[in-house]
This record gives sequence, C-alpha cells and structure tokens, in this order.
Amino acid sequence: MDTQRLIQTIKENPVAPGLDLLHSEARRNGVRDIAVIDRLSEYDVKILALQLLVCWRIYAKVRVKYGIHGSVLNERDVITVFDALVADSIEQDFLRRLLKIAIPNPDEEIMWDEFSTLAVTLKFEKVVIAEQLPEMVLGDRPTGSSS
Repeated sequence: MDTQRLIQTIKENPVAPGLDLLHSEARRNGVRDIAVIDRLSEYDVKILALQLLVCWRIYAKVRVKYGIHGSVLNERDVITVFDALVADSIEQDFLRRLLKIAIPNPDEEIMWDEFSTLAVTLKFEKVVIAEQLPEMVLGDRPTGSSS
C-alpha cells in the first residue's frame, strides 16, 4: 500500500478517540508523563497494554487497516498480539515503548507502525517455532531398533 493511502486510511479510522479508557487507567496508576512508564510494575504495564489492545480492537476498525509493512492488520493480528501478551511472550521494553507512544499525544501513524511491526514479528516467530518443532520433537525420540 502506498504511503498516501495508508495515511488516509489512518485518518479515516483513528484509534485516538478510543484511548480515553487507556488514559484514564494510566492516570489511575499515576502515569502523568511517559517517564513514569519505565517505573511501572510488569503487571501494570500488562494491564495498560491490554487496555490498548481493546482500543485497537473496538475503536480503530482494525479489519480495514493496512500496515506500513504491506500486511493487512485485522482481527487475527489483535488476537495474535493478545495471545502473546497473555503468554508473556512480548518483552516489557516493547510494551513500554508502545505505551509511551499511545499515552501522551498519540501519533496515529507511529502507533499503527509499531502495532504492525509487533503483529508481523509475532507471526514470523510463530512460523519459525512451527518449522523447528518437528525437529525438536524428533530429536527427543530414541532412534533405531529396539533390541
């Protein structure tokens, strides 16, 4: 997708209006500026990241978004990120960076790019793990005849 069309799609489907809930939760946790995000507990970061995913899902009309990487961001991408978040498979540094973008004055393009990058990375990691899994399973089994 060309950059102009991406920018237009982002403008037509903003996520920022849905961030009120995230901002409210952040204020409740004492987040008044982005420097505080680095001092939040892992639990609080995870809770805020879940709030952000709700914003992506409900308010941003994810199914019509296109990422800068050329992949269509859709509901499955949100689920991929959600599953990884619940499984603690996303590094805290990445979550904190995402929150630092979303909590102050969010830049829609940067937010979509970061989310797209995360979704694409998680999909790639799943493929790599799936490709390695048969070898790992076979490597754990005894080979040869049993005599």
